[in-house]
Amino acid sequence: DTAFVINAAGPWAGEVSKMAGIGAGDEYPVALPVEPR
Repeated sequence: DTAFVINAAGPWAGEVSKMAGIGAGDEYPVALPVEPR
C-alpha cells in the first residue's frame, strides 16, 4: 500500500492510472479524474 502516487505520464496519465489500478478497488470505487493542465 502507498499513500501517494505521482503520475507524470503526461497525456497518457489516464491510461497509466488504469493500468496501475488507481481509482479502482474498495477504497476509491470511482475513477479519479485526470485533467490536462
